[in-house]
Amino acid sequence: MLVLSYSGHQSGRAHSLPLQYARYGDKLVVMSGTASQKAWWRNFREPARVAVTLGGKRRPWTAHVLSGQERNEARAAYSARFRRTNTREDVEFVGLSPDNERIAL
Repeated sequence: MLVLSYSGHQSGRAHSLPLQYARYGDKLVVMSGTASQKAWWRNFREPARVAVTLGGKRRPWTAHVLSGQERNEARAAYSARFRRTNTREDVEFVGLSPDNERIAL
């Protein structure tokens, strides 16, 4: 589990979500199941700076909704880690890339 902390794209309000994740390369991927009924992932249609708390350490990352080949790679990594999870229907994947700058959220 990790905690994804971000500011809402329209509201500017602070949010924190506990999410399952998988690693692929030096990146992480989180999934929104039943994505059509959820709004949080829509904040990352354009790349956005976020904070990720993982292993007790909070660090800056960049989050964005994945598409194309990157989505396929992330889906494969997520499916390998969570074999019983449906990763095919009504899902969106958000990729997290390390960000070397400090951020305050």
